[in-house]
Parts: sequence; structure tokens; C-alpha cells
Amino acid sequence: MSTNVLTIPYPDDLLLSLKKSPQEFEAEARILLAVKLYEMIACLLGSLPDWPE
Repeated sequence: MSTNVLTIPYPDDLLLSLKKSPQEFEAEARILLAVKLYEMIACLLGSLPDWPE
């Protein structure tokens, strides 16, 4: 399976308003995207698969 990379530009003002470092913001953004993709897959399948432990 190949791996793709998504680049999302964001202004420095966003970091200032959220009071987060770039590392904190990017880690949180990755988690939020993963959760959203999980929800979308669940909707397509009609139920939520078991969350991996």
C-alpha cells in the first residue's frame, strides 16, 4: 500500500489565537482528521467497527 501526504497551509495567526505551538497544533489536527475519517467509514459501513486497542 502506498502512502500519500496531505499538506495544509495555515497562518501563524492561527497558532497565536489557539495558543499552541506548531507541533501541538499539527498533532491535534492529525488526531481530528483520523477521527473524522473513522466516522465517515463507520457511516459507509452502517456501524462503528471496534476501535483498536
